[in-house]
Amino acid sequence: MKDNVSAVETSLFRVKNVSIMSLVRGLLLLTLVAVGLTLSPTVTTALSIQIAIGLVYVVGAVLMFRHIYSFDWRSPLYGIGRRRAMRFSGAITSSTILSMMTMKYTEVFFLGLVVAPEIVGAYDLGYSLPPMVIFFIPDALHMLFTSGFAEAYSRDKKCLPRLIKAYYKMQIAFTVPLAVFGFFFAVVAVRLVYGGQMALAGGIASAFCLIHLLSTVSAPLSMALKAKEKVMASMPIMIFQIVVNLALDWWLIIHLKMGTTGAMIALTSALVLSMPVRIIIIRRILGGIYFPIAYMLRMGISLFALAGSFAWVSNHWKLLERFETDWMNLITLFALGGLYMACYLIAIRFLRLIREEDLADFRALGINPLNKIFDLLSPRR
Repeated sequence: MKDNVSAVETSLFRVKNVSIMSLVRGLLLLTLVAVGLTLSPTVTTALSIQIAIGLVYVVGAVLMFRHIYSFDWRSPLYGIGRRRAMRFSGAITSSTILSMMTMKYTEVFFLGLVVAPEIVGAYDLGYSLPPMVIFFIPDALHMLFTSGFAEAYSRDKKCLPRLIKAYYKMQIAFTVPLAVFGFFFAVVAVRLVYGGQMALAGGIASAFCLIHLLSTVSAPLSMALKAKEKVMASMPIMIFQIVVNLALDWWLIIHLKMGTTGAMIALTSALVLSMPVRIIIIRRILGGIYFPIAYMLRMGISLFALAGSFAWVSNHWKLLERFETDWMNLITLFALGGLYMACYLIAIRFLRLIREEDLADFRALGINPLNKIFDLLSPRR
């Protein structure tokens, strides 16, 4: 519901409504969690809170459809009609449902048939934690960029290739450092936060820090498809991915009884095997993928070396075992993370991880604060 309403409102250039709903949902969540779980710390309370905050988007959906039904059925010369809006929103809803099925949910159901509930819970936790950290900034900006892509495309039909490439570079700059650090430190982070009984979730989270990066390939491409109103073109890709995913889930989890390892292999394999189909279909519509491979390798290799060095130093000097309480060790981990990010910013400047051609691409996004930061970090020759 949340993703569907936000996507459709953004496509109608009603970003203000999306911001209001997001703010109300956030404030309501914080209030209900603080009050509800203090008075009654139970699973029932937690589920009730989720239902309550979901009502924000139910109200948003009602108001959105009232707005859509005020349109004429056919689109005017300048504007959008009800038929066009309904067709676009229906495509987004279908796409969102299929996207949910391709990620995690099928594995959870299959795991529930063959392993203990606590293992299913560990898998769910290990899967869900990395995106909360890695994609915090891109997710916050996703709807704004979706609207921006559509507005830019309405003015210049040739702008999408450069916007896609620029968004890839921005996304890599924000997500890869966190993903690589999580790969090396997720195991100890989960142990410090949730205790030793959730050790399995730590290993799963470590793997998913990298697996989730595969999904980033689709982000700017989906924005471009929405700008061209070609959302339905991605449906064959998703259906193919679901079929492959379900087949691998059954074979690896049920037949071979590989448990959580089989679940991770199934999801990753479905993403990888569907990639050629995705590339073929997307290239026909957009003319290319425009993924900056050299930029990604430059960032990835440098960050693996940096995070690996931090992990070696941490293990050698047992930095995360020096205190008796987990909270103090967790603070030490946060300090290591802060130092790692500082070293990453220094590496951008002195190893020229972001070059002049990358700065030119960033400027295409039109985010002045971001441009100023990278200008400072990447001085011209």
